[in-house]
Amino acid sequence: MRLEAWPTPRPRNWPALVNRPLPDDKLERLRTSVKRGRPFGDDQWAAATAARLGLQSTLRDPWRPAKKDKAVPQPKSPAPSEQK
Repeated sequence: MRLEAWPTPRPRNWPALVNRPLPDDKLERLRTSVKRGRPFGDDQWAAATAARLGLQSTLRDPWRPAKKDKAVPQPKSPAPSEQK
């Protein structure tokens, strides 16, 4: 397979650039992108690209929303005058 020439001059430190570890937050975003098929990039670009390609579902959390904590009503204790 023949690779095309670079559109701009390749940086001299190219091996160091591509072998540099990603920060943890960016690595987690990349992993999520791969797992979900989500466009990888900043939020605005990812949203625009997902809309253009019909991938909006990849931007949403795949899990059901958490149920809202409904307080369980507690039985009222009888008023002091009602106690025998």
